Amino acid sequence: MKYSIIVPIYKVEKYLPQCIESVLRQTFADFELILVDDGSPDNCGAVCKHYEASDKRVRIITRENGGLSAARNSGIAAARGEYLIFLDSDDYWINKNGLELIDRAASENAADAVFWLYKKVEENDNAFADGIPEDFAVDFVTNKSVLTPFFRDKRLVSCAWDVAVSKKLFENGKLDFEPGVYSEDVEWLARLIMCAESFAFAKLVLNAYRLRGSSITKNIGEKNLQDLNSHYGKIAGYIDSAGEDTASALKIYLGEQAANYILALASFESDAVKPYTESEVIRFIRFCKSKRARLVKASAGVFGVPGTVSLIKKLILKR
Repeated sequence: MKYSIIVPIYKVEKYLPQCIESVLRQTFADFELILVDDGSPDNCGAVCKHYEASDKRVRIITRENGGLSAARNSGIAAARGEYLIFLDSDDYWINKNGLELIDRAASENAADAVFWLYKKVEENDNAFADGIPEDFAVDFVTNKSVLTPFFRDKRLVSCAWDVAVSKKLFENGKLDFEPGVYSEDVEWLARLIMCAESFAFAKLVLNAYRLRGSSITKNIGEKNLQDLNSHYGKIAGYIDSAGEDTASALKIYLGEQAANYILALASFESDAVKPYTESEVIRFIRFCKSKRARLVKASAGVFGVPGTVSLIKKLILKR
């Protein structure tokens, strides 16, 4: 079996059929679809059973609620495919040829990881961005320093659902997800860059990333900031131990994360943000390359991080 597609499921009854059907209609058929019911209290379990009964490629794992990371890890342990792909259950695939194009990139290059692109959609499925880069030229790289422009241009983002990863990289838990934390994909992507030796990039917009008001990625609280700082500290450690090419790529990545972190501080409802303005990640902002990140860096250089946070709140967020 070539691909294991792992879908963690919790309270997404409204969106789940669209997610599942977008996978089952793929023109490339050599895959298994692992539906991980993470103790969902709604009708998701019945939806999963319906599709399991109608398509032999569907497998169900039922577990007590443990969160996104734990659900993904259950899928990893059960996966039989040569490559693993993660798909959030409130998102869906928009190209029925997507898996075929991914397989072409993976097979032609024997790549450890194959990345693709996505578009954002509002909850009502009105698309407003697709993110296709006009100068998308590099298809396959083994020199990790070449990854830096992909971080700079936002072609590599801190998520786990835009990449197919060789199962061999998951051996001994090397790419398991950390349970009980927010933004687990931030640190996981850095670990993937450390583990993989070759990368392919498919000029393909596959995922529709749904923006929901109840999504954990849209609600910033103190634990979010604590977990982000933990992730950043681990990535800084990876940089210290990595080779030159890998370290170069991860510095750019962490520089972009530093700018995102400052923006997150501005979104924080509490006034108690001062301790978090001294995060270790701030020192990496000098490596950021994207236009938005450089604007944040310039502001931080003039007004400091607390001043930049206040400025963003007043001018952009109108708080």
